[in-house]
Amino acid sequence: MPIQKRTVDIRSVLGTRAPELPRVPNAPRASGFPEGESVVKKRKKGEEEAEVAEKQQVPINIEPTTKPSSKKGKSKDSRTLQKAVGHVSHKRKHQKEQPAPWQCEFYVDGRPVNEDDSVWKSKDVRGGQIADALGSALLLPKDMKNWKGNDSTHMIENLKRDSVVAVQGVFEAGYRLIEAERLLNESLAENDRLREVEKAASARIREVESQHKSAEEGLQKAECQLVEMSAKLERECERSSGLQAEIDKLKAELAEARQVSNDAENEAQATYDRGFADAAGSLRFQMRRECNINFLKGWALALEQAAVDDESELYVLGRRYRPYDSGTPENLEETNVETEEVQDMEKGVSDKEDNVDVDDQGGSAYDP
Repeated sequence: MPIQKRTVDIRSVLGTRAPELPRVPNAPRASGFPEGESVVKKRKKGEEEAEVAEKQQVPINIEPTTKPSSKKGKSKDSRTLQKAVGHVSHKRKHQKEQPAPWQCEFYVDGRPVNEDDSVWKSKDVRGGQIADALGSALLLPKDMKNWKGNDSTHMIENLKRDSVVAVQGVFEAGYRLIEAERLLNESLAENDRLREVEKAASARIREVESQHKSAEEGLQKAECQLVEMSAKLERECERSSGLQAEIDKLKAELAEARQVSNDAENEAQATYDRGFADAAGSLRFQMRRECNINFLKGWALALEQAAVDDESELYVLGRRYRPYDSGTPENLEETNVETEEVQDMEKGVSDKEDNVDVDDQGGSAYDP
């Protein structure tokens, strides 16, 4: 008796009936469609291989005997032989069998689906028929067995879950698309801004080049004026060649004036050097003093912000580790006088240091 094939209409299970399509009795089913055919074929194939193996093994394993054996011995030997043959055939069957590749042919109205067909609009068939034919490729045997093993309630729940997951995926894809568009718009805006910056930089470069060109033109003009003045000076020298005596006198006066000028310059240079040295020493002292002031201010402010006790030894460390010792002059011209701000700061630090020393002395009085 041939196997009766059955199908499940998902629309009838979900309660949404749709107009039935005209059935095509002669349309061939997709090869590999799991309706029990592949299982039956494999089982028949295994049985045939077992029979062939048994026929081949029987003449090899049975040895001719001259003495007739008893019925009991024959039955025992035959059972042992059958078990061995069955074991060998079953082992060979498992060694030879491999999962068949999943192949599916798409037919609609008795003809295969071609490249001119479309699920939207076709010439001689409806798009739904094309989609139904192409959907057979998704009906994997193992999955269809799982579907048939579930009841209608479980199947509907799975379909609802998959629908919700699909909708969630659509929303997530939409969010990502919107974010990608936002980033793209930001990138385009950034590109526009960079173009504006590039235009401004190009304009600035052109302006600088124009200024450089103007400066070169001014330099060339000054050189031309210098040449003209040199030529004029030469003419004046030629015209005054008859006044050589006066020129010699003027030269002597000029030499004397130069000597006086050199002496004045040397004296001015010496005065400048002394003033520069004094100013440098004073500036060095002032800079060290300012560094000490700012260091002590910062040290005290940091301790106050950290809510350190006024009698803490940390205030003493600020005075001990200040950057420069303002009380030690580096030369005889430096003064040891501190500004009032430094004196006030050091006075406050020294008061705190005295308080700390008093505490230390009071604590040491109790030491054994």
